[in-house]
Amino acid sequence: WTVSELAVQPMSELPVIIGEQNNCLIVRGEGHLIVGPPGIGKTLLIFDWAIRLAKGLDILHYRTNIADASIIIFQTELPLRFVKARFDRMMLRDSSTSYAERIHLIDIHNKFNLRDQQILSDIKRMVCYFCADIVIFDPFLGFFGGDENSNPEVRDFLDIIKFEIALACNCAVIISDHPSKN
Repeated sequence: WTVSELAVQPMSELPVIIGEQNNCLIVRGEGHLIVGPPGIGKTLLIFDWAIRLAKGLDILHYRTNIADASIIIFQTELPLRFVKARFDRMMLRDSSTSYAERIHLIDIHNKFNLRDQQILSDIKRMVCYFCADIVIFDPFLGFFGGDENSNPEVRDFLDIIKFEIALACNCAVIISDHPSKN
């Protein structure tokens, strides 16, 4: 394609969850990365986005296009009591917390590999059960089971996320990650 050919090519609209057709932040069927050094606040950002999406509020001045979003957070890093304290603090001033029923937290105590077909099948079943609009894996290494510095292994994993979860389940996937060691 040249850019001029692409410009006149008719295409279907993007399945935007957050943003507009010509300026979107989160799209169904795609994976999205939030990357930063440890302790910078990636998990706090994810929790904030989950609450805002479940309430139907804008994110970073982007319009949320679905009301009553369902979100699943698979998390391996923080103790559950810490997660509870964070959510309690973030929801402190809310007069109604009915939206919290649409945020599903799956606390994973051991790292596991999404390349394992049984684990992948279990995750897809949960995504379908909760009719998830957004699935969050926090952090990447808790679900990867490979060498984070191997581009082919990381690409293979991201393809699983996109094709086996995001596209197959018609949801968006967000992954938090730390920069690689190398």
